[in-house]
Amino acid sequence: MQVPHGSGASDQHGRGAVIGELVDRLTAPARRSVVLRGPAGIGKSHIANSVADRLLAETGGVAVRRVYGGESQQFLDFGALLHLLPLDAPPVAAEFELVQRLRRSLVEQAVPTVVVVDDVGTLDRKSAAVLEGVLRAGDVVVLATERTAPDGQRDDDHHLSSALSAHADPVLVAPLGRDALSRLLDDWEGPGELGSVRRLVAMSEGNPLALRELLQSARSSEAISQSDGLWHLADFAPGGSSLEHLVELHLRRLSESEWDLLRAIAIAGNLPRAVLVRLDVAALERLERAELVSGDPTRLDHPLYAEVIRHQLSGEETRRLYSKLASAVALDDGVDPARLAEWTLDAGAGIDDRTARSGAAVAIGRWENRLAQRLILSIVEPTVVDLVHLVWALANAGDLDEATSIADRAVEAATTEMERVDAGLALAELWSLQLGRSDEGYEHLLALRATLTDVDQMARVDGATALFMRMTGKGPLAEPATDSAVAIDATTDAARLSVAIANAFGEVFAGRYDAAGPFISTGYELAELLQEPHNTVRLAITDALRNLLSGRLDRAEEIVENRLQSADISLVRPAHAVWIGLAAQTASLRGDHAQAARRGREAVRAADHVDDIGAGGFVRGELRAALVEIGLDVTPDPLESPLGRARAELRLMGDSEVDAAAAALVRSGIDAGYLLWAPFIGLEAVRRGPAPKTSALVADLCAAHDGPLAAAIRDFAVGNADDDGETLARAATGFGAVGADTFALDALSNELEVNRSAGVDLFARRRRGLLARSIASRLRPHPSPRAAARLARISADLDLPSDRQLEIAHLVASGRSSKQVAAELIVSARTVDNHLAAVYRNLGISSRAELAQLPF
Repeated sequence: MQVPHGSGASDQHGRGAVIGELVDRLTAPARRSVVLRGPAGIGKSHIANSVADRLLAETGGVAVRRVYGGESQQFLDFGALLHLLPLDAPPVAAEFELVQRLRRSLVEQAVPTVVVVDDVGTLDRKSAAVLEGVLRAGDVVVLATERTAPDGQRDDDHHLSSALSAHADPVLVAPLGRDALSRLLDDWEGPGELGSVRRLVAMSEGNPLALRELLQSARSSEAISQSDGLWHLADFAPGGSSLEHLVELHLRRLSESEWDLLRAIAIAGNLPRAVLVRLDVAALERLERAELVSGDPTRLDHPLYAEVIRHQLSGEETRRLYSKLASAVALDDGVDPARLAEWTLDAGAGIDDRTARSGAAVAIGRWENRLAQRLILSIVEPTVVDLVHLVWALANAGDLDEATSIADRAVEAATTEMERVDAGLALAELWSLQLGRSDEGYEHLLALRATLTDVDQMARVDGATALFMRMTGKGPLAEPATDSAVAIDATTDAARLSVAIANAFGEVFAGRYDAAGPFISTGYELAELLQEPHNTVRLAITDALRNLLSGRLDRAEEIVENRLQSADISLVRPAHAVWIGLAAQTASLRGDHAQAARRGREAVRAADHVDDIGAGGFVRGELRAALVEIGLDVTPDPLESPLGRARAELRLMGDSEVDAAAAALVRSGIDAGYLLWAPFIGLEAVRRGPAPKTSALVADLCAAHDGPLAAAIRDFAVGNADDDGETLARAATGFGAVGADTFALDALSNELEVNRSAGVDLFARRRRGLLARSIASRLRPHPSPRAAARLARISADLDLPSDRQLEIAHLVASGRSSKQVAAELIVSARTVDNHLAAVYRNLGISSRAELAQLPF
């Protein structure tokens, strides 16, 4: 048996279920002892104590005794059991008398006894002997915790090893899952930035004790900072005696040669196995058997060990290891070029330009910006391409002034058309996407385009112009650039990639999500071929957008999640603010406005971290919209963009103003080329009820958009304009099908109000009212104040069953009998039946089969 990983719901039904199973096993007629095994800190004691508490609280007829091992008490004879005797117990003349008293204290007469033994491997010899006697005699069953090595293998035999092997079943306690550990961090420190939470969780390797020590290390080293209600890590290097002791417990058996190799792997991150075989094959194989390292390239299986080992090394030791690694391997060994370049640079022995360039290219691809900068600056005579790479490394790190200076230098140094385009696009991207100077960026691109004669370079500039203008709300300028790029018969992969990206963004921004798919696929292939990860990021953003806005929320979340796996604010990636913003948008659609606000705060900070003015302006406005949705009064941020602030402003308006204002903002979105976002602005009026001006615009827009979400929005707008309850019902169903609970509740509320005026059957409206209440209960932390007040008015008008009646109906609908419900709620079966009859009358149903079909 194994205690499973905890992840989401499986944590509750994982370790929680195992605790129940252990209780049953220890108290069943054929009861059996259990040994919980796992490495230090994995949660064995917590499970054992939870079982003991459950036994005392629920079973009644079981006696529980607790025994604790320990590093100190094992040197005291009977030390683990002496606490079982009264403090005023009379002295004993012989050891035999003491043993008898301890046996009587352990075993409850006429009642089954469970002895919980924590850290059984550290029991003193005589305490173990007493326990072995009562265990082998069958007087008690034992629930023991036993520390193992990280690979699950038991440490040296202890005094109770033989008895437990014969009389107890082993249960391996597996690591906690990411979600469970994230919740622990939230309990201990409050809400944290996604990347920082994941970094600590990854280093802890599922070990709650390791997680707590990591958090304490971050606190004591002042590596935790707070910003707008979220904590984050800054330059955190785990260390401290507690963490080092925890790692030492797991690595104490290593020989000196194994330690040397482990340090080399830790500081390298990973190394090809062939290189490690050359260094010390025997030590490598022992480390692999101990499950400390694995894979090819080989890396430590435990991120925490690598971090702590690196932190323990002195500067001189680090330089010595870097020098050893740099001299032991070469590029053709398959070593990661960025790591090899870093070792060579940090060894202080000088680095050749080829190694520096190769390492910088890989470092930029992974957005290791500081390393890339150091490597490029080590090149004696940098080329234009080197300078462009330096621009990216500086811009990605948020050093925009320095990036602009280097971009100007690259433009001045360029001589060939390709160099001029490389440098010119880098400068235009800075101006357009990060510095908020898109007009200057556009003028620069126009001037550059006029000087070109090579068709492939023309296509690159046209594609970039279309992309930059589209992303900065200048759709009318993007269209002719896209047309020009498409008309060119490009011959190089770089030019074809630029055209594919321009087409992909153009189709997505126009709401033609299906048509964008082939361009995105082509772009992915070309970006991989050219090894241009920054363009892969752009294509992934387009891919996530088209899935999100077409209603494929699960796929959008998958794309975003993949991009956020290693995101850390201290190593912030380009578009990190966009990815977090997309996560916030998805949460908002699903009705989790608390999560939307949390992710929105993080997106703002990520944008500020890299001085991304464009993304920052949008996510600031959307953050305020999320906060307004849950009823918070928030001061507008002057850095909000016009598009970003639109929904927040509309949510604050009165019902009499919102239609005209929303219609004007929708038209502005259309004029700017943001056809993909304009319907969502318009929804802020449509969701309130009749909105004739906005509904017509939204319906026309969504008629040309792809996907089930656009279809639901169109039905919502049309149903509103026509006072058509059937169309509004179809909209609510459509929103529900894609998981957009926020708008499903709005559409359903509109439907109920329209159908009341139309005189639709009361019973049918009440059943739809139940569905509205069910959807509202899923919104987090609660429906918006406006939606809640509206639903309360509708529910009162419908005269729905009481909460108590609905609670009983829900239990019966789940398959329970009236007697079972009565026992659970501590009422009579007659009361249950009376309430059930009232529900039947109220909803116009006559059977439990019909009841089971209703939403609760």
